[in-house]
Amino acid sequence: MIDRINFFVMTLVIATFTLFAFEAGADNHEAAANDELGVAIDAKTRASALFASDDVSEFNLDNARLGATFTKSIFDARVSIQTDGSDIDILDAYVGVPLYKDYANFKVGRLLIPAGRNAMLDTYGWTEWQGASLIAKWSSLDGYGRRDGASISGTTTTDVAGLNTGITVDYNFGIFNGEDDDVLFAGRTDFSIAAVDGLGIGAALQVQDGYLGVGIDAVYSRAIPYGLLDVSAAFNHYDLDDEAYVPGEGLNAGNGFTVGTSYLLDQKLPELPIDVQAQPFFRFQRFDYNDGFDGADNRFDAGSNFLISGLSQSKLTVNYFHIDSDYSEDVDGAFIGFQFVF
Repeated sequence: MIDRINFFVMTLVIATFTLFAFEAGADNHEAAANDELGVAIDAKTRASALFASDDVSEFNLDNARLGATFTKSIFDARVSIQTDGSDIDILDAYVGVPLYKDYANFKVGRLLIPAGRNAMLDTYGWTEWQGASLIAKWSSLDGYGRRDGASISGTTTTDVAGLNTGITVDYNFGIFNGEDDDVLFAGRTDFSIAAVDGLGIGAALQVQDGYLGVGIDAVYSRAIPYGLLDVSAAFNHYDLDDEAYVPGEGLNAGNGFTVGTSYLLDQKLPELPIDVQAQPFFRFQRFDYNDGFDGADNRFDAGSNFLISGLSQSKLTVNYFHIDSDYSEDVDGAFIGFQFVF
């Protein structure tokens, strides 16, 4: 069946690029602005120093990304590459087109697949330096949340009779090339309620032969004196059809949950040449193993981001962590990380 999926995806890619070329060469458009090719270039890089109690001391280029987004008529396309200091890999390579207003948008190629909220923030959006990595056992390509396939996503808002409020629903569903060339079905739905400003609730599902991943998560943001408070939580369940995996290696069967908070201060740090805001944070994670293992891993993170105003997602992070495991020695450590987005 995977051969049919690959054929289907390739056919859609060829058809979409053909339509893209046709639109680019057409003489008659409703507006001249639609004839213009728009190009946006972006660059991102993360580097960190790790100091740990198990005599580990590392200075790493975590990754560097260079991307370009193209728009032409109703079409958009994105290509990006990534390196970890050694190999250079394709990160994104897709074409998208709206099928019906904001209700349905189609993408095909290599793209970020539906998963838990932390995974959808895609590394550079994480509050903690390593995010909720302990409980993230979602299927992905090289750990970066991408796979080859096609997806449909959209958003809609509806009024709920009797509640005198509206609910906004965002969805993202797709079919992808999964592990061992099996077909992977993945989907995510997010809900926000107008009457509860700042609350978001989401659910994710991934299914393929021998693997099931299910997750629910929530985040609440509220302005309080002197800053913005964020509180988040998630629960994930993974089933590997009774096949046991070694803890810490690849996908694992079991249950994971996390809870965390952060507080972005309104005040800028004084006497600096650039505007910087502090964002203290902490997060607790736990993963309980199933299918042949009876134990758990726990992780606690605490620290602060120092966000550079005017450069979205650019920051300096100081992140202490503690890991205790039923399968290895406890580890204490700290990251000093630098992240820049241009």
